[in-house]
Amino acid sequence: MVVKTIQQTWIMLNLNEAQMGNPSTGDALYKMVQTSGWYGHHGDDDFPSYAMNPPQAVYDAIDQVMGKGKRTLPRYVTEYSDLL
Repeated sequence: MVVKTIQQTWIMLNLNEAQMGNPSTGDALYKMVQTSGWYGHHGDDDFPSYAMNPPQAVYDAIDQVMGKGKRTLPRYVTEYSDLL
């Protein structure tokens, strides 16, 4: 789960910054996820329970990428098909 979390975080950041031209801020990322149409919209009650209470390892993985800047995927990688 941690590796997939790291990969998804990289892809979200790359998409937000490189493809959509947004600044690398938490506010810009949040707005992109909410309004771009790239990610499906969920009402508050639609999230599965595991997504509402992820394990600490998921938070730590996101912090490694977003908080500590440990990003290793090239900026052009904005979709999983780019990893093939």
